[in-house]
Amino acid sequence: MKTLTQNSTFKKIISFALAIVSLMACFTVMTIPVSAASNTQTPSIQYSMHVQNIGWQSYRMNGTVAGTEGLSLRGEAIKIKVSGISGGVKYSTHIQNVGWTNYSSNNAISGTVGKSLRMEAVKIELTGEIAKYYDVEYRVHVQNIGWMPWVRNGAVAGTEGKSLRLEAIQVKLIAKNAISDEWQMPMRGNVITTQAFGKSGHLGIDIKSTSDSTVYAAADGKVVATGLNGTGADASTISNPRGNGYYVVIEHTIGGKKVYSMYGHLQYGSIKVKPEQKIQKGTEIGTCGNTGSSTGAHLHFAIADTFRAGSYYGYTSDRKAFNSHSMYENRSGITFFNPMYVINNEKLP
Repeated sequence: MKTLTQNSTFKKIISFALAIVSLMACFTVMTIPVSAASNTQTPSIQYSMHVQNIGWQSYRMNGTVAGTEGLSLRGEAIKIKVSGISGGVKYSTHIQNVGWTNYSSNNAISGTVGKSLRMEAVKIELTGEIAKYYDVEYRVHVQNIGWMPWVRNGAVAGTEGKSLRLEAIQVKLIAKNAISDEWQMPMRGNVITTQAFGKSGHLGIDIKSTSDSTVYAAADGKVVATGLNGTGADASTISNPRGNGYYVVIEHTIGGKKVYSMYGHLQYGSIKVKPEQKIQKGTEIGTCGNTGSSTGAHLHFAIADTFRAGSYYGYTSDRKAFNSHSMYENRSGITFFNPMYVINNEKLP
């Protein structure tokens, strides 16, 4: 009986120990996703700018404007912080007569106070846990240019070497890998539409700028083609090839549908992206030029539902005008969308 009792007691101890181990295993499994679940929280990014003649402004957050517009006041310094999830933020500013500063972090000052020096550009990055689940997106308002394109995750917003003051900034958080449906004009500055959609059978819009000739991606996407082509294109005649000239085509997804944006007449040697490269809205892709069938430096910008390598995306073959207020035009099996409609409404017709 003693032996049976001992055996029974031993079995009970073993069973109890196994139950504890099982409970601990369950607890471990239950607690593992805690950090991953952090991305369900709603973090916030807050920022304050020190402005000429004003001083430190109150904190702005999640895309609201810090600084000033139309007052010709320089931004001199900035402080940025995040909350709602572990991790932090670091940022560097390009300062008049100084250049790029060392990175500041988590609400420390970047820039100068009391020295009458302008900020000219900024770079912002998330750090730690928050960087696993979110991107930081930002844009700046610059003297003589206005609002520049949105950029993300450490890219430069603003100018270097042009002696232009940074006047305002917007900063926001974007869920990791989120595809933005937001569209923007591919050029900045004093943008002028020189040839509207529909005029003389024009299948896109022609734009130019007197202050910034950089061409930017109009939306998030993937580069599918770059090079020199178009109807009658002659790659050996670099100075004046026909058709699109030097071009970039980007594939986007809007509402689950694929669409392609085309950027033509780019300056020879200026293309900065390559096929299969994933890019974000505001990525610099090249410089406005005069290659191809062009009578002056400008960007031909078109949006279509189909990409055909070697096709010319400039005008209809008959050059007959159609309603410039049309939301789209079907030609040769391709639907061309009015770029202004897509950009203004952030959707396809």
